[in-house]
Formats: sequence, structure tokens, C-alpha cells
Amino acid sequence: MSRSDDHDPLRADRDPLPVVKGGTFDAAARTLHVTPSAVSQRIKVLEQRVGRVLVVRSRPVRATEAGEALLRLGQQLALLETETLRQLGTERDDDGFTTLPIAVDADSLATWILPPLARVAAREPVVLHLVRDDQDHTADLLASGAVMAAVTSSAVPVAGCTSTRLGRMRFRAHATPAVRGPVLGMGWAMLPDEHSAVALEAGTLVDLAPGRHLDVPLHRQQWNLRSGLIDAVAAEVQTEAERVLS
Repeated sequence: MSRSDDHDPLRADRDPLPVVKGGTFDAAARTLHVTPSAVSQRIKVLEQRVGRVLVVRSRPVRATEAGEALLRLGQQLALLETETLRQLGTERDDDGFTTLPIAVDADSLATWILPPLARVAAREPVVLHLVRDDQDHTADLLASGAVMAAVTSSAVPVAGCTSTRLGRMRFRAHATPAVRGPVLGMGWAMLPDEHSAVALEAGTLVDLAPGRHLDVPLHRQQWNLRSGLIDAVAAEVQTEAERVLS
């Protein structure tokens, strides 16, 4: 380990991310092209410097609360480095694309959020990695450092993040005209208006409780970090939400 490495413990290849992402020290070693013992030693050095246990050495390996904070910092530094090098016109060894992991609920994926994300992907050098989870749990992925932004039902910002209201999705109870099931005859379901509008107009679904509905508020949370790519995603998503959400 060189002297310069000793003073640079938070480089992208020195944080716990490869270990947590791979689930084992062996998997992290293959990713980093080093030995498992070298990976273990790097984690120990970080733990000694921050004075905290960073990973639980289980199967799979998981980050502690301190480890999650370091994961977020490592990813933020990597993102800033990538964007700075791009602005300077410096060539990189990779393909020039930056991966942005985003947590999104299934209903948003099925209805409104893909078009704005597609517009960003069409003009920016970014790969959008979408992690699907319930809107009540997506903020947890943001807190753990697994994603950089999330669509969530929680208005309270995760530590180190900002929270902006997107709007609300309105759900109503639907079934087939025979009250046997949504389209395939399997009971009834709460469906978002954006998902059921065409079927209602065609008569293949009916509203079981006219005038009654359930509103689910949605918020956009993201790292409190000035990033051109994150800002581009946020702007497109916010514009689309203002257009389509109640």
C-alpha cells in the first residue's frame, strides 16, 4: 500500500460497495481483480480509520449503518468524479456512461414514469438502473445507499437527501362487469386511474364504488448533491408528474 493510498481511503475501489453488492468477499475480489484477503484488509483499514464496523460478515455480507453512510459517500464521490472528468473532456477507460440507480414503485413504472426517463436516456450519457419496490419501502433503499433517487410515499427526507412532492396517484376499486375480476376474472383490484381509464371506457372494467377513491401521495427524494445527471432526471420526472398526476 503506497503512501498516497494511505491518504485516500474513500476511492471508489476502497469503499464497502463491491463487498455489499457482491454479497461475499470472493465476489468483491473478482470485481476488483485482487485477492479476497486484500479486500478484507481494505475493509479493516477503513474500519480502523472511521472507528466503526462497516460490514456484517454474514452471507450475504451486509452494510452496517456506518457502512451505509460510507457507501453513499463513495458513490457520490464517484459520480462527481465522472461528471468532472466529462466536463474537462478527459478520456476514461470505460464507455463514458454513468449508471444512476433509481428506486421506483410498480404502479409508477406501469403508468407514467418511463417516458420522462426515456427522454433523459436519449440525450444524456447515462444508464438508468431501475429498482422496483413498494412506494413505502423505496426510501429505505435510498437510506442504505443502494440508489441515488427514489419515488416514495414518504415526504420526510432521508438524511442527506431532498424531498419534493410529485403529486398523487388515485386508486379506485375495479372489476369486470360480472364483478368477478379485473379483465381475467380473478376478483377485484385497486387500480390507478391512469391504468384503468382505457378499460373503463371500453366497458371491460367497472368502477365498484363510484365517487370513492384512495389517494397515494408520491414524492421524489434524491441525494442533496449538485449533479447534472441527477438534476436532468429530476427535471424530467417533475415535469411529467405535474402533467399526469392528480
